[in-house]
Amino acid sequence: MKQYSRMDKLNRLVQTVLGEIIEKSYPYERYGMITVTEVDLSKDLRHAKVFFSVFLDEEHTITENEVLAFLEKDEYIIKRSLVSQVRMKYTPKLHFILDHTQQKADEIYRLLEKESREDQGK
Repeated sequence: MKQYSRMDKLNRLVQTVLGEIIEKSYPYERYGMITVTEVDLSKDLRHAKVFFSVFLDEEHTITENEVLAFLEKDEYIIKRSLVSQVRMKYTPKLHFILDHTQQKADEIYRLLEKESREDQGK
C-alpha cells in the first residue's frame, strides 16, 4: 500500500476545498463545469499551482481563457475562503493553470476509435 506524505495529503485537501469553493462561486449556467484536477503546493507553502479544466456546452458564450481571467481576478476572494477552511502556516499565492489533459485524452480516444472502425471495414 502506498504511503502518502504530509504534502500529498495537504495537496489533496487544498484541491478538494478549492473545488468546492469554485463550484459554489462559479455556477455552471454561466461558467461551465470547472474542475480542479490537481494542486501542487511548493515546499515552503507560499505558492500553489492550481490545475483546472473547464467543460463548456454550446450554450456557453464564455471561453476557457475568460474563466481563467475570472479565477485570477478573484484570487484574493478564493484565498480568503481557502484560509477559512484549511489551516496552513502561509496563505499560498494561487497560480491557476488550464489543464487540457482530459481533452487530449478524448482526442486520442476518438482517433483510436476511428482507426479501429477503419480497420474493421477492411
